[in-house]
Amino acid sequence: MGKEPDRFKFKDNVAMVSAGENEVKDVIRYFREWLPLANRVYSARIRREIEEENRKQENNLKAEIARKEQRARVLEKIKEII
Repeated sequence: MGKEPDRFKFKDNVAMVSAGENEVKDVIRYFREWLPLANRVYSARIRREIEEENRKQENNLKAEIARKEQRARVLEKIKEII
């Protein structure tokens, strides 16, 4: 049918997918069967997004720390010269 769980869009507790008038009953019936899988797909997507955001933040913090450490080394060398 082309209405697999990964085709659905979720907003709060609402699942949406386009369907023709003659498809609605079948989509609802199949969705009830697919709901557990759809929940797993949604949960996995959210976990991946959170993990990716955490990785980005961690990388940003590491880069900032590296810049500050480099600056501190440069300042220390300047102090040695002066």
